[in-house]
Amino acid sequence: MSRSLPFASCVDATDTKSNSAPALTLLQLPPELLRRIMLLTMNSHPSPTHHQHSHQTFINAANPRELHNGIALAFTCTTMLNIFRTSLTAVKLVSSWQNHQHTLLSICKIAATTLRAIHLECSSPVSPALKHLLSQPPPIRHFVLIGVNISKRLLNDLLQTLGHTFHKLVISAAPSLDHITVQIIARSCTALRYLELAGSRHVTARSLIQVFEHLGPNLRGLELNALHHPSLDDQVLFAAATHCNRLTYLCLLRLTWVADLGLQTFFKQAAHHLTRFHLHSCVNTTVHALCALDHYASALETLFFSLHTDRINCPPRVLTSPSSRLDLSPTCTLTESIQPSAFTLPEQPLLRNTKRSQNLRAFSLSQLPLSDHILQPISRACGETLRFLSLCNCPGLTDATLLSLAKNLKSLTTLDISYNSSLTDHGISTVLATMPNNLEQLHVISCKGLTDTLLRTVIPNFARRLRIIRLSYCDFSIPAIEAVKASLPLLELHGSSIAFFY
Repeated sequence: MSRSLPFASCVDATDTKSNSAPALTLLQLPPELLRRIMLLTMNSHPSPTHHQHSHQTFINAANPRELHNGIALAFTCTTMLNIFRTSLTAVKLVSSWQNHQHTLLSICKIAATTLRAIHLECSSPVSPALKHLLSQPPPIRHFVLIGVNISKRLLNDLLQTLGHTFHKLVISAAPSLDHITVQIIARSCTALRYLELAGSRHVTARSLIQVFEHLGPNLRGLELNALHHPSLDDQVLFAAATHCNRLTYLCLLRLTWVADLGLQTFFKQAAHHLTRFHLHSCVNTTVHALCALDHYASALETLFFSLHTDRINCPPRVLTSPSSRLDLSPTCTLTESIQPSAFTLPEQPLLRNTKRSQNLRAFSLSQLPLSDHILQPISRACGETLRFLSLCNCPGLTDATLLSLAKNLKSLTTLDISYNSSLTDHGISTVLATMPNNLEQLHVISCKGLTDTLLRTVIPNFARRLRIIRLSYCDFSIPAIEAVKASLPLLELHGSSIAFFY
């Protein structure tokens, strides 16, 4: 098999090698084994996110040589070419290496009729390959463009030609995204179930309202991130409340126009099916808006709420929940005037909320002052089911406060208490000794009150099931890190300020 087969010749290759000895040997193998050889050559694997298509494969072109070898193998004989076509139903290009446009063009020409998902997150030119999709439109279900610079005309043509089959659409940080594009989405993407729009100052309120009017009944997931047009206001959420009453997932990030009134209206009318809600860095909202979830979001399983303001001195960071790819603590700096109520957790309304949150699996409160009267009801209400808990940079979170929370957490597997400098080794030791030995991940990033004792004594004695510790910007010594690794060989230590990575 030649490794120098150019991408340009892939689309015109013929079955000249089908009579060669290696090709005949390949043909004697079962088709499923041939498919696995193809995937192994490209260092790929069946996508775990699409269980209904057992043979669906994401080709991640992070390594151009591996993908080049896979395409070359496809043209060793007709059999391998057919296996490539039937196996390749999704392509994901993330890096910025030079051959992106040739690689994507080759894939689109080989597997044009079988592609079901395209994920492009790169800076290389990809317009020629996307134009080819217009000539042979594949039934694409998932279409993701992140940071891809294509013309407005091409983007709109793609949506008009391919959009009727889209189930998931993500357009983020794309210069072409504007109100006209959103209006085309409303008219063309009639089967859409998940929509994410991010990073634009040209998406108007009217265009979003048209999307909700046309697509709202079918939408199950909605994410709006950093949309900053002057016309955007609570009317957008009012329209979502009216038309998107079957949403199970809602994520609002860095939206200055989102306020309590719009959220409360949405919760009242459209939160009955909501299982995941994420609200981050929306400067005109307060925790009082969450209290409306008390009566209307009985199915809620994941709740992330975070403020990031100059009044709370938060070091920049990005933390990712293991159960979600979403940013837990956005790092943008907000200069707007924040009302004092945004920093006060109302006792009684929030208690009513948590008493009914029996289904919560993941809960996050970041950059908010906490106390016993807030945390104890949470642990009583969700202690049996809560698996992920994040309390990052929360003033008032002390050893005693954390202990009052931990007493009822019987199912917790991930605890994130990063950026809380008041926590100590003794407090963490008491908490771990109180909880059942279920904890698998512990995040203590920038917890300056912790010492080597945590690694040498506390973790080996009380948390032997731990698999991951994130300890960036902590004052742990190299000998202490080596000691905990010797005690727990399977433990992974993640840190950016230590001399090595285990």
